[in-house]
Amino acid sequence: MPESPKKTWQRVLGAAFTLALLVLVGWLTSRQLGDMDWADVSNAISSYSVLTLAVAFSAVLAGYAAVSQYDLVGRYYTGHSLPVRRVMAISFIGYTFSLNLGALIGGLGFRYRLYSKAELS
Repeated sequence: MPESPKKTWQRVLGAAFTLALLVLVGWLTSRQLGDMDWADVSNAISSYSVLTLAVAFSAVLAGYAAVSQYDLVGRYYTGHSLPVRRVMAISFIGYTFSLNLGALIGGLGFRYRLYSKAELS
């Protein structure tokens, strides 16, 4: 059964919006990265001990694992059947974008798209 014109139009608009958003994010990122003094960044990172960097990295991973649990709670209460690994991956991506781009632009949009692609209404 062929797709309705409305559905086709929605898919095209969705793809165009996603592409425009990715282009905008790429442009903003390249603009920010161009203003960085990479020698200062390198010096700052190399001034920390390996132990300090390992502890910081571990804390970041623990934090992302903790906030990803919210989606698992949502999975339990809604009763959907997506695998735990998939929910954790979607949640991780959503929180990453949310922390870096803001909740409305980053996390909410990416989480919605990823759950939609996983065929969750």
